[in-house]
Amino acid sequence: MSRHGALTILACALCALALTPATAGAKKAPKGFFGVVTQETLTGADYERIAEGRVKTVRIALSWASVQQVPGQCQAVEQAGICTWAAMDDIAGRAAQAGARILPVLAGSPSFVSKNPKNPPIKGQDAKRWKAFLSAVAERYGRGGRFWGVFDDYGAKAYPITDYQIWNEQNSKQGWQGPPEPRKYAKLLKISSKAIRKKDRKADIVLGGMFGDSKVTLTSYMRQLYRVKRVKRYFDTIALHPYAPQIGDLKRQLRQARSAARRGNDRKAKIRITELGWSSKNGSHPLMKGRSGQAKMLKKAFRLLQKRRGRYNIDGISWFALQDTDNKATCKFCLHSGLLETNNKAKPSWRAFKKFSK
Repeated sequence: MSRHGALTILACALCALALTPATAGAKKAPKGFFGVVTQETLTGADYERIAEGRVKTVRIALSWASVQQVPGQCQAVEQAGICTWAAMDDIAGRAAQAGARILPVLAGSPSFVSKNPKNPPIKGQDAKRWKAFLSAVAERYGRGGRFWGVFDDYGAKAYPITDYQIWNEQNSKQGWQGPPEPRKYAKLLKISSKAIRKKDRKADIVLGGMFGDSKVTLTSYMRQLYRVKRVKRYFDTIALHPYAPQIGDLKRQLRQARSAARRGNDRKAKIRITELGWSSKNGSHPLMKGRSGQAKMLKKAFRLLQKRRGRYNIDGISWFALQDTDNKATCKFCLHSGLLETNNKAKPSWRAFKKFSK
């Protein structure tokens, strides 16, 4: 071989090596990796948008209190005066027709358990009723669930629930009554996991989404949680709500979540971002970025998560939220965090989202 030929081969090899990182980073994420969170009741127009955007995962609040208002043992069948599944049937069925699977956030104690819905049902009769509720959810909407048997009769594809998120933001006062208590949450996790897996042994148990930078940080909370004996057997996925003024803050919180799993000798644990978003309104709040800024942050965050999903074992991301809301009781930036306006009009961020979900 001539010297010129050898140099040509070497140059090509170096070129290929230089392109490898970019190629790996651009590898397409699997279907369902990019999902959405709802903060308003889904309308027919919302389901049309879900189908249009090829959204495969829709995270919703499945409040125990919304299903059961009076004492009793919840069952997977309709019960007069105890557990009512009509609203959830509609959500699960219409989402499936749009090609999406539900990720339920299981939380919210009813008034007969506690005056505060953030109070976890971990003792006595309350715990038994909570277990009955979770068993009924898995039996009705999980793999081989009762609901899907009827749904299949109409020729539509079933999208059973496979992942179950236990509680929400338990490392902050927003989601937990009183100071966050990892040991009590571990007890709730154990009760919940056993109830669900009795109906679906393959169910993926997802921790409630945690803020990275709350007063009790995710790092601190997970350190205490892992100290509970055998707690690792009761969950598969660590959930993170890494609201971040800048992408650098998101990177840091991802590293902290992965480090928490390593320190807990739980390297197989997956990480799922079950809430992440920015507002399309301009303002002083660090998460308010304006319409073009919201789209820009989405693209930066999604590229990062797609690129690093292997390194950090990231299982998926749910954008908060699908729609804007007029609910003034919600957080300041949440009002305009949607990909869609309240009239269902698409924002630049929706068009950006669809490029990743296609």
